[in-house]
Amino acid sequence: MSIARTTAILSYATLLSACSGSGSDGEPWPLSQPPADTTLIDGSWLTECLLIGGNVPYQQITLAVTDDIFQFDNASFTDSACTEKAQEVTTRGRFTALSDQATTVGGIPLELRIDQVTLTPLLSPVADSLNRQNFCGFNSWVPEVSLDVSNCPDSPDFAAPRTDNNIYVIDNGNTLDDFSDDTLFLGASISAATDEQPVDVDLSMPYSRESS
Repeated sequence: MSIARTTAILSYATLLSACSGSGSDGEPWPLSQPPADTTLIDGSWLTECLLIGGNVPYQQITLAVTDDIFQFDNASFTDSACTEKAQEVTTRGRFTALSDQATTVGGIPLELRIDQVTLTPLLSPVADSLNRQNFCGFNSWVPEVSLDVSNCPDSPDFAAPRTDNNIYVIDNGNTLDDFSDDTLFLGASISAATDEQPVDVDLSMPYSRESS
């Protein structure tokens, strides 16, 4: 779920719709019950406020998981406290645990089926900038209105539908001892077309479970 440092991830969450998506072959994805081990990540997870640089220099990512449905909300902010939100990229889809594959950190391999990517400018200067660029072929950007940017030619991160591979590990107090319990780590997503899986997780981007 690289989904995301732009995660643009999925990529790497407000959905939680139970609508089925479709895979790259246009066939509906099966609505099967996810394996029991993936229920550990049910709920909402949030990164810290991260400095990434650029015109909108701070980022915070929320991941929401319900059964086999995931949603990443990758928000950009103008301030170091991540209170002034400038824009948000939302990535939605479904996942399947690939329990027959192992990783070096004991993580659970996942296949991510990314269904849709949307972009929402939240400040007028951001919308104006997108309009000047004709970003993703649109010149109708306005604050607080989302547009579907799946397969936007201006960003390969927005390709959808597509299938990626990833892994996750939850620190339960004895997995990754430098972090607190109930901390989620993801790897960097890899195109499933390569038949490869990430072999490690990104310890620089821990997700903390949000209180329900």
